[in-house]
Amino acid sequence: MKKFLLPASLVLNLAFVVFFVGKRIYYSSGAAEKPLPVPVNDSITTLVYNKYRFFDIKRSIYALLPIAKTDVLFIGDSMTEQFPINEMFSTMNIKNRGISGSASGDVLKSVRGFDIPNTVFLMVGVNDFFYSVKQDTTFKNIEKIIELLHAKNPSVKVYIQSVLPVSDRKMTEKVAIFNDHVKALSKQHNATYVNLFPYFLKNGQIAKLYTVDGVHLSDEGFKVWRDNIREYIPQQALLSK
Repeated sequence: MKKFLLPASLVLNLAFVVFFVGKRIYYSSGAAEKPLPVPVNDSITTLVYNKYRFFDIKRSIYALLPIAKTDVLFIGDSMTEQFPINEMFSTMNIKNRGISGSASGDVLKSVRGFDIPNTVFLMVGVNDFFYSVKQDTTFKNIEKIIELLHAKNPSVKVYIQSVLPVSDRKMTEKVAIFNDHVKALSKQHNATYVNLFPYFLKNGQIAKLYTVDGVHLSDEGFKVWRDNIREYIPQQALLSK
């Protein structure tokens, strides 16, 4: 009897290995939508679960808010969401649709649900660094975002804003190289590249005056951002309150 138990056990173990490896390959290939993790209290799993629930809630809210063709749309991550655009430009014709925590793929998904006006500003990519997204994937997502914007509104003028420096000098060096690729990509896809990076850079990192935590902007930082994009905002949007 024992001589049959060993082969049976080996076959069973092999079946389990094949099942789990096959399942991993299936999901990583993108063939199936990865299920959301079940939230567990006080764990990183809870944070990931809540992040995607937050995205869906924000998208549902944004879907209820109209965007006119003459409006100016800002899309991106927490950098954009925290930008008090309406107050700093004294107009309600600028629509902020930033969602904190968004990587490039998340922004792509969000754009699918937006009405697209004739002027759009995009800043995306810093979270891709934090989430260790492959840069090829980030560039492809940015390309898809630009293509989707043009598909939804052939008259759209797209402005791709550079990712800003951070307090980590090594990461800032990588961001500078990343921005060079985004500049070339913008040119290839009929978008205007807006290089904000040098206005925030000091001694190889973001100037301390312009940041509250080494990544996100202070009030002085937002003023620099505003002043260096003002020329691209249509006058009609600024004149109409």
